[in-house]
Amino acid sequence: MEMITPAEIADDLPGYQSRCLMIDVRKEDEFASGHVPGAMNIPLRELSQRLNEISRDKDIICICLTGGRASVAAGILEKAGYKVRVMESGMKAWRGNLEK
Repeated sequence: MEMITPAEIADDLPGYQSRCLMIDVRKEDEFASGHVPGAMNIPLRELSQRLNEISRDKDIICICLTGGRASVAAGILEKAGYKVRVMESGMKAWRGNLEK
């Protein structure tokens, strides 16, 4: 499973927003408290049932609070044929702007 650092994303956020689909797999209330700009929220517990909402045209970056749930999500997505990376250390390590 490939990792990407929060700094790599923050340093080229517009580029990653155009090339990748960022999926935050935290619970709805966690996502609402602040997330990477442009990320979509699909809580981990719903991911398997919502794969049809995820475009296959872009690479996926999975995000959670510390990286654990994102790693689980990445495994689900990889098995379904998606090209996936995990944001290393999650939102705890994010230093860029937050969208609410």
